[in-house]
Amino acid sequence: MTSAAQPARSFATASIIHGTRNMISAIRRSALLASAAALALAFNALPASAQADAGTFALIAKITIKPGQEKRFVEAMQAQVDASRAEPGVVEFRILVSSSDPLVFYSFESYQDKAAFEAHVKTPSTTSLLAVLKEVQAKDLEAQFLTPLP
Repeated sequence: MTSAAQPARSFATASIIHGTRNMISAIRRSALLASAAALALAFNALPASAQADAGTFALIAKITIKPGQEKRFVEAMQAQVDASRAEPGVVEFRILVSSSDPLVFYSFESYQDKAAFEAHVKTPSTTSLLAVLKEVQAKDLEAQFLTPLP
């Protein structure tokens, strides 16, 4: 192969790889949006009394940790889950792990209102967790605040 043909082939290969990655990202986004829409429909199908129990202030946080820090992170999060579930105003507090990446975790938190969330972030257990997160996170926590549909 000539030296002029090599850069063209490398560019074509890179373009194909880039296009494939974009397509996979689009599929993942579509699946996530479809899941979110299904959850919203299911939530709205609940009786109003059940929806009220879900709280009016919620968040989902994505936490990516460093390899080798799984045990330390899970222990710290379990302590946080136990303490949080005992707090007044906390409706739900769950930690989930990605099925495709064992270093990616999601926190789903629901509170009766914003004041309950603000009280939660000032607790000793949250302060302790944040100190651990500073050491075990591979990148900054990503949080999305949510409100229920009417």
